[in-house]
Amino acid sequence: MNITEETCADIEKRKLLLKKGIYPYEYMDSFERFDEIELPAKEEFFSKLAGKWITDKEYTHVKKVKAEFGCKNLGNYLDLCVKTDAVLQCWKSSQPITTLHLV
Repeated sequence: MNITEETCADIEKRKLLLKKGIYPYEYMDSFERFDEIELPAKEEFFSKLAGKWITDKEYTHVKKVKAEFGCKNLGNYLDLCVKTDAVLQCWKSSQPITTLHLV
């Protein structure tokens, strides 16, 4: 997987993106939620699809990713999750990725 250095030069930051993004999909029930600056409480990260809440470790990861990539609101955080998930899906499919603009 090749993530361009212009967009994510920090190796430690890149490592944060090597897992599927964690997002509070059920919490996002209006367009106004995308403008919210603070992450919702851990309890809001319940997945009806999986039938469970995220772990403390996963919530800590969410907070770190949001902070490290300077996501100003939940909309910015969603954008990062979508881009990361797309890259991971391509990587898992063994298709070459030459460039990725993360932020």
